[in-house]
Amino acid sequence: PTLFLFVALIGCSLGLLAFYAAHQYRRVRNSLSYRLKYAIRNGLISTTYQPIVHGKTGKVSGFEVLARWHDKKFGSVPPNVFIQKAEALGLQEKLNKLIVNRALEECSRGLACHPGVYLSFNIETKDLLDGGLIRHISDTARSHGVSASQIAIEILEGATAEISQVEQKIESIRASGYKVLIDDFGSGYSSLSYLAGLNVDIIKIDKSFSKAAGTDSPAAVVLQKIHEIAKALNAKIIFEGVETEAQKKAILDFCPDALVQGWLFSKA
Repeated sequence: PTLFLFVALIGCSLGLLAFYAAHQYRRVRNSLSYRLKYAIRNGLISTTYQPIVHGKTGKVSGFEVLARWHDKKFGSVPPNVFIQKAEALGLQEKLNKLIVNRALEECSRGLACHPGVYLSFNIETKDLLDGGLIRHISDTARSHGVSASQIAIEILEGATAEISQVEQKIESIRASGYKVLIDDFGSGYSSLSYLAGLNVDIIKIDKSFSKAAGTDSPAAVVLQKIHEIAKALNAKIIFEGVETEAQKKAILDFCPDALVQGWLFSKA
């Protein structure tokens, strides 16, 4: 009886251990981290494109490349969620290269037919300073026959201590023929410092300011002042997040050559 109970106990323990292991395996497989690793490894991150147009004519100037991930378990995962998760997992470089490869592969033929149109990639300041992602964009564009003039680099605002380094990188990139944009201007704390020190082609104004166009809010006054600063710096402006005709009209009233991006013209 004692031997029987011992064998039964061992059998139950092994059964429980197997159940626990299977449960943990399913839990890990169903976690966001595991599924994101799988998605990046198997190229399941897709790219979409939102046009940047001339507000007055509606003519397309370029397209911003945007990453999307639709997972069978989690559904559509917001970009800020899976991009931050990829960074935490040490997979941001692989994710960035996947997005670049896919975008240039999908758009190279269209760009060849429309030499005046550009493709715009978002890059964080640390990736700009590292230089690896820029080299990858350059090499991949070259392999697809896409000229540097059809590539734009959108830089997110960073710390003010990095300005001198960023300035050098921007000068180098522009000298190679690429367009350089400051993304989401007005959303960060170092905006004026950046504008004073950086020589960029285009300033993208954050949608929180664009939506104020035509209103009596302080943001609407700031919006016009930003336009005056950009004009003095000889930089074009893209107004992000434009959703209504009233917003577009108000913007064109003080900036007739405005570039516009938003749902009024097209979703991604």
